[in-house]
Amino acid sequence: MNDQSIISEGGTWNVGFYDGDRVVWPAADCLVGVTMELLKQAHEHDEKPLALADVAGMRAAFATNAAIGVRAIAAIDDADYSDTHEIVDTLRKEYVEIPADVL
Repeated sequence: MNDQSIISEGGTWNVGFYDGDRVVWPAADCLVGVTMELLKQAHEHDEKPLALADVAGMRAAFATNAAIGVRAIAAIDDADYSDTHEIVDTLRKEYVEIPADVL
């Protein structure tokens, strides 16, 4: 797999996937976002290199960032995903249930 075909992140968000069994975060160079890092601590996951060709086999895709939390991704190229997949709701719930830091 060459470096140009590896999925990593969006311009202002991190991307994650659900393969039907587990949440999968791309193993690639990226700026690790706070939301992504918190979800990694709250939800079991795998991290592995993902090529663009791999996303067609995923059941769901989602974006994370501090402003939006967790947002469903409806399509990547020819791969369509449900914007109401239960994993997105699960991740949203887990994210809002993370205790806030006392300032």
